[in-house]
Amino acid sequence: ARDSIGNVQLLTRAIALAGADPGLHRDYAEALAWSGDRPGAIAEYTDLLRRSPNDPELLLRRGRLEVWNRDYVAAETDLRASLARRPSHETYALLGDVYRWRGDYKKSRQAYAAALALSPGDSTALVGLAEVERERGEMVASGIAAELGWTAQFTHSEDNAGFLYLAAGL
Repeated sequence: ARDSIGNVQLLTRAIALAGADPGLHRDYAEALAWSGDRPGAIAEYTDLLRRSPNDPELLLRRGRLEVWNRDYVAAETDLRASLARRPSHETYALLGDVYRWRGDYKKSRQAYAAALALSPGDSTALVGLAEVERERGEMVASGIAAELGWTAQFTHSEDNAGFLYLAAGL
């Protein structure tokens, strides 16, 4: 418990004993990601995707790791493939972040709007929209929020281990 590197070591031994179990490989990929071995986790998810190329969750997880590695081109490819198989607010919000970080505010707004359509009030999408508007120097939450008399407030804190704390309010 709370020992991601020890967890990786245990799962490595378990894979040696029962290597064909895809659930075990998913756990191993997740443990690699938490231990900080992003390239190893990406490789493990890639191997899992060879066996199950249409699994949207695997594509989302690999895409998230690619985002953390700042490989936005690969992340966009995986996230769009995940959405093609099963739309989710989490995937749309992450894709919105990718577009925002690349400076494509139009696509970013569209992705955040799609996330909010699937999950109204999603804090990640709301914070992302507010960030887009702040970065662009426009009114918070575009014309729709202004017409309704809403304003968004947000704060975030991030560390170099990939942990992100987001808080949003309307």
